[in-house]
Amino acid sequence: TKMLEINSKWRMVQDEKVNYTYTGISKNENGTWYFDNGELTFKYNGTYTDEVTGDIYVIEKNRVIEETQLLPLNGGEEWYLIQNGKVAKDYNDLYENGSGLWFVKEGKILFDYDGTLYKGNKAYIIEKNKVCAIIDEHTTEMLEINGKWRMVQDGKVNYTYTGISK
Repeated sequence: TKMLEINSKWRMVQDEKVNYTYTGISKNENGTWYFDNGELTFKYNGTYTDEVTGDIYVIEKNRVIEETQLLPLNGGEEWYLIQNGKVAKDYNDLYENGSGLWFVKEGKILFDYDGTLYKGNKAYIIEKNKVCAIIDEHTTEMLEINGKWRMVQDGKVNYTYTGISK
């Protein structure tokens, strides 16, 4: 199996024959590429899901994006963490980019998670999947978070708290 340029078109060759029906991923010394019906067009942008492994590849101009980064997919409604060309479906942790520190669950950000992640002796307060405060895990006090005063108890926001705080 190899990629070969034939008549100015990149084709998938298997068993010494052009496979005009091959749709999938292939690697060479220049990167990892997406072939559609045996051809590499340098025009495809989108995703490809491997039917055998379930891996989701993110593709730009037929090249699989190899750099680790957060990228918007599905019309920008969901953001995914890409590692080694694939959606990092087993990633459940924080990830930082130029827009902030984010909580990534199963490789994606859906912007609907509010909660606290404890790591080491720190509590990461998360609203809409973005870390908005990093505090000591045992903090209990009123704190301004995202422009609102919140009651924090043992590092976690108590969204239902009503009462008086000193």
